[in-house]
Amino acid sequence: MIHRLREFKTNINYSLIVHLFVFVFLIFIPVIIQGQWQNIGPEGGMVISLRSFPDQPDVMLLAAVNSGLYRSTDRGESWYRVLHEIPADLAIGTDGTAWVCTEKGVYQSNDYGKTWTSVFNTRGYQVVMQDSLVAVHVNDSDPWQISMNYGETFSSWNIVTTHLYPYFTGVGYKPYSFMFHEDGTVYMTYGHSLYKSMESSLNNWDKIYSPVGQNCTFILSYYPAADSVFYMCSRFADYGPTGGCSGGISWTHNGGISWTGIPGIRSVTALAEDETHLFAGNESGKIYLVNKTDHSVQVIGNLGVEIRDFDIRHWDRGELIIATLTGIYKTCLLYTSPSPRDRTRS
Repeated sequence: MIHRLREFKTNINYSLIVHLFVFVFLIFIPVIIQGQWQNIGPEGGMVISLRSFPDQPDVMLLAAVNSGLYRSTDRGESWYRVLHEIPADLAIGTDGTAWVCTEKGVYQSNDYGKTWTSVFNTRGYQVVMQDSLVAVHVNDSDPWQISMNYGETFSSWNIVTTHLYPYFTGVGYKPYSFMFHEDGTVYMTYGHSLYKSMESSLNNWDKIYSPVGQNCTFILSYYPAADSVFYMCSRFADYGPTGGCSGGISWTHNGGISWTGIPGIRSVTALAEDETHLFAGNESGKIYLVNKTDHSVQVIGNLGVEIRDFDIRHWDRGELIIATLTGIYKTCLLYTSPSPRDRTRS
């Protein structure tokens, strides 16, 4: 009887130790997962934009506001500077084309960022690319310039340009955001309003959404939208369970007429997406993964510094590369997505 009692106590102690170990392990799993980040440079770089080429994803470009434009040919393992001017925006197209706006002008590359040719010799603020369309905003008092033939010729594009650009007084945010729908509709955010036009008539814009009393910077999702569903985020405030205020991430099912908030995400500064997920980063460094089917939210990392851009081309392999105001961070030890076929961001 005494022997059985001792054996019972031993089993209890063993069970308690096992459960305690499991409890401690579960507590530290998020820290372990979120701690597998490597800073891959550039040294001292305050990075505001990060891009890789669709047909050569190992070739990457980044814009650092305190040091210039950098290029990598090994997925960010090493970087070298290709422009010494202060950049404001960066865009990548197909077949090795890229455009960059800087404090001194707008430049184009046709060889995956190796060499650059001046197109405009006045300060550039923002560049947009979509198929053969290239649009740039040069000199904050002038209209946008738009080309429908891959940048061979440009003409004035008369959209609102009264916003005071903050790029060269710090690390400001683009006041414009564009999304090209697969049906030919183009959506644009400017300030705290959403506008709609057609790709065949980009000088005519209709305001379709403007939240009363809100003043925020919107970022539109860029993925070719199916039906009338797409996403938008802004830097200020939380979305509560019922939505209805600016901030966080919201989604629309009717082409931008009405919006529903996704709770649990605050002050978004970067957005990326594939067929099944949204990736959002905020000003405190949190990285969110949002399921597009049920809009569930998972925190998959926290870098502790403002996030400015994502590269998710190899997310199906577990790789995520993130641009922040202290450089580029990379991990290969996160959750591996079972989908998608490829990445469309350029």
